Amino acid sequence: SGALAYNRLVSWRRVARTTSAPGWFVMSKKPPEVDGFKLLDGDVTKDWNKNARRDLALWQEKHAGHTHTIERISFGEYAAAYKKSTIAKHFGASRLYDLERKYALAHVAAHTDLWGMRDIKTGDVVAGSAVIASPTYKASTHFAPFILEEGRAIFAATALMHHWFLEAQKQGQRFVVTTNFWYPGKPKSWKGFSEFKSHFGWSYIAYPPVLYRFVRGKIL
Repeated sequence: SGALAYNRLVSWRRVARTTSAPGWFVMSKKPPEVDGFKLLDGDVTKDWNKNARRDLALWQEKHAGHTHTIERISFGEYAAAYKKSTIAKHFGASRLYDLERKYALAHVAAHTDLWGMRDIKTGDVVAGSAVIASPTYKASTHFAPFILEEGRAIFAATALMHHWFLEAQKQGQRFVVTTNFWYPGKPKSWKGFSEFKSHFGWSYIAYPPVLYRFVRGKIL
């Protein structure tokens, strides 16, 4: 805004429209993003695959309340554990810093739960997931999940997914949403986590290609 407007390239990330738009062009026909959503209706595990069901059963039988618990934790404890996680070691802590910026906003923090899996004996947090809810749309998403090596052996990631679904259902939310599934052309580093997430019965949304147009600047 102001007296000087620069030449610029404008992008339009569409949600549903697939028809052509005069004056706009496509750089790639691939979807910019593939997300997943799940309707919370009855048994939250009914669409899970057999591996996820098995891991949840083992967590409940051997670990839940016996060796580890899932509880709300502070942002400081969440961040400290995240920095020790396998994700931070291999990919850095950029998602944690994104979460920190979101959590600094009072209206976001008011609808965010920071869940941590705690070792009952040592008190250490071995996995965690931030869950951000939308009271407007009755939905929630998880953000910046992490796991330490200890958490893998006790099926922590599956246990936290189950806990997220159950808590969302208790709070009256209708949907859970997860973003950025891998597909050809996306970073290979997404593959492993996308494969894990696919075990939990999502319906998928592939968004229409991004449109672009050039807008000429002018001096007033």
